[in-house]
Amino acid sequence: MTLNLGVITADDEKSAIKIAKKIANNSAFDGAEFRIDFLLTQNLNKIIDLINELKSGLGRKKLLVTWRTLEEGGEKSLEDIDYFNLIKLIYLNTNADYLDIELKKAKFYLIRDLLIEHPDKMRLVISFHNFNKPLVKKEIEDLFEAMELFDADKAVKKIAMVEGASLAQKVLEERSDDIALIPMGVDGKPVRRHVRQYFNFINMNKKENLGQWKYDELK
Repeated sequence: MTLNLGVITADDEKSAIKIAKKIANNSAFDGAEFRIDFLLTQNLNKIIDLINELKSGLGRKKLLVTWRTLEEGGEKSLEDIDYFNLIKLIYLNTNADYLDIELKKAKFYLIRDLLIEHPDKMRLVISFHNFNKPLVKKEIEDLFEAMELFDADKAVKKIAMVEGASLAQKVLEERSDDIALIPMGVDGKPVRRHVRQYFNFINMNKKENLGQWKYDELK
């Protein structure tokens, strides 16, 4: 099943809540992705409270929480230790349904220990984004192998790439890995939806963002 998620990109709490209400009241959406890297505030307590408020407002609809780093197309960079501490804080203290973790930042042993200690929390979305040079087949295979360390029952595995998507698709079709691939054109627009994509990300703002569909394109 593919979930249609409206993407909340807001620089303040009030704007984020306003977008979430639109998503909650529109039957076309299955939930929301909250991109916390767009927020101006860096107060962790405020971020945690806002995540829980958004989830409460969405009701039964799903909430995916994401901090996309600058290196993978996001708004802000974080040191590895700060990134993991943020991920851990969100994982342990919010009611979100999904939590995005970038593969490059996800130290497997740390994430594994977190899942072992707290097995019944939200599902993870292990993600990798490539907007630069194409990956060769060996690099793609290594990427898939790294993702397979994460149990499919606990994690959704997602790859988005501009360059090399066709080769990645070919390699993926040769394997049985449960990995969602989002191929994108050179402008960052997704070029097609795939049965194994798992999420459709829908732009809720006028500004276009990498890997997101416009609402009209989903009809």
